[in-house]
Amino acid sequence: MEHHSHYQTSDLALAAFLIASGITLVETDWESPYRAVFCFGNPQKAEELAARFFTGEALISALAYSNALSDLKGRLFRERRRRGA
Repeated sequence: MEHHSHYQTSDLALAAFLIASGITLVETDWESPYRAVFCFGNPQKAEELAARFFTGEALISALAYSNALSDLKGRLFRERRRRGA
């Protein structure tokens, strides 16, 4: 999903892939206490990478993906704690 000048997704796996691919996470919006939407810069490149991710054509370092996923989970956990959810 694309909105304004950002690419948006609530898919944690895709968000980790985009970060590991070098796309900048601009912000995280919270639709509810339990649902985050990740907003990325460079929407055209993010859209292209997302298409490759969903067709299984994406190639990425397993370590980079694992690190990005762990970082995102940590951010979400800390933010939910801060919000009291």
